[in-house]
Amino acid sequence: MDHSHEGAALPDNYETEIPVYAGLIAGIAGSFSIMLVVLAILVVNQRDIFTAARLIATIVYGPDAAEGLMPIIVGTLVHLVTGGTFGAVFAWFMPRLPRPIWIVAGLLYGMGVWLVSTFIVLPILAPPMIAVDANISILALAHFVYGLVLGIAGATYELWWRLPRWIWAEP
Repeated sequence: MDHSHEGAALPDNYETEIPVYAGLIAGIAGSFSIMLVVLAILVVNQRDIFTAARLIATIVYGPDAAEGLMPIIVGTLVHLVTGGTFGAVFAWFMPRLPRPIWIVAGLLYGMGVWLVSTFIVLPILAPPMIAVDANISILALAHFVYGLVLGIAGATYELWWRLPRWIWAEP
């Protein structure tokens, strides 16, 4: 048997941590991923593509979020800011981890965000979001993807977040 890999040192960048600003960016990217999942589901079900933004905007506008352009803009911004904030919190709380563990951590965090938002925050701030048919399972899927984006960001931070430095570095 070949045991040449035994005792081999792990690469210097096997473990990584992400700074808060990178978590913020990853959280915004994760929020966009949620929007894409929900958009795809709305399109498949032949629903108004702005339904989710309007539902989020009920936090600010109440029932008036059903009409006009401003609720769409506000709902989208609230979603992106919230996702970015949760991403920054994720980065702030997470210790230095081996790259493969980041994916699991991100997925668990995404599901935790889903649980808190679906069963605590939304019933208080935006009841119409949970009253809409199948929203709980759609939000679970979307937050699974959000967590995956955060996990990938953590696992690859030192690889692609610093890409410009690699491009201009001299050999």
